Amino acid sequence: MRRLPVSALALVTACSLAGCGLLPGSSDLDEALEVMPADATTVTYVGRAAFAEREGVDDVVTGADDEELERYLEAATTAAFTRLTPHLRTMQEAAFTDLDVEWEVVASGADDGPWTAWKINDDLDLDDVGDDLVDAGYEESEMGGERAFTADLGSADPNTQLVGGRYPVAVMNQVVLVPDEHLILTGADPETLLDVVTDDEDSLVDAQDFETVVGAVDDPEFAHLQRDLDCAAALGGATGGDDSGQAESMTSEAGLEDLQRPEATAFLVHGDDAETTTVLAFDDADTAEADASAREAWLEDGGMLLRTQQPIDDIADWSVEADDSLVRIDHAFDDGVDMAARAALAGDGFTLCAP
Repeated sequence: MRRLPVSALALVTACSLAGCGLLPGSSDLDEALEVMPADATTVTYVGRAAFAEREGVDDVVTGADDEELERYLEAATTAAFTRLTPHLRTMQEAAFTDLDVEWEVVASGADDGPWTAWKINDDLDLDDVGDDLVDAGYEESEMGGERAFTADLGSADPNTQLVGGRYPVAVMNQVVLVPDEHLILTGADPETLLDVVTDDEDSLVDAQDFETVVGAVDDPEFAHLQRDLDCAAALGGATGGDDSGQAESMTSEAGLEDLQRPEATAFLVHGDDAETTTVLAFDDADTAEADASAREAWLEDGGMLLRTQQPIDDIADWSVEADDSLVRIDHAFDDGVDMAARAALAGDGFTLCAP
């Protein structure tokens, strides 16, 4: 059994785990949640600037040479990748790149989205971005008093899928600029995001569904949040297969029968050393206590990452603790943040639950 030392739990702080609630505007993650619609059920937040500062690559800027870009990409992990990171090299002639992004948040609801918002650093003039989008071949219009831009596949080079040789149409087919907030909105429905930004619609901060799980750590650098979790679908996703008609047998084979279904989950990267934590929120303290006991037993008895069939106890140190209606698991994978983030994004490992 590979448990983290008790000190790593960090449960006794200025407030209890259950009492460290979300305070609007108190962190970049809180600010990002204020941009996403209240009905979003899955959210991934990347604090790109925070990662770059921690890794000492914040001096790499748009227009950097290949050597500098390589230095940045070598430092980046899955938890540092935004939707723009894969296009970092090809966008160096664009008016902005991933290196101008302070944070990214991507979210989707049960039937809507995905939505994407980029918070851009204060030094970049978004009017210059708009002018460059037009120069690249985007069609300009107006949305809610803001400049909006559209490009389709026909506007992009068929070989590179870039508009004007510098903007990836798959990521940026619809774009809305909000200069007052230093935001670029994109995705399938940027108008919905604009309504949230202008307070015409409620945000995830208003909904408070992620309040307790987000408040479990200070200033997360990366967060993957889920609510209204379908444990059967998550189990199928973690195995890379189809859960239809197989949930019961898969649950039994994986040893998940005694785990409870959380109301919300969070995988978080935080701290100066990029520590990783999973937080599960339940209906009440009794359910949380039952899950913590069952989850600890599952891990000790050979609970696996389902995609790789590796016993978690062989590849990570971990500690499980219940506090009121929350279960907190602090963990450290042998392969670092990258493996932890990949497992979390696949719905595998510490957030697994019984259908």
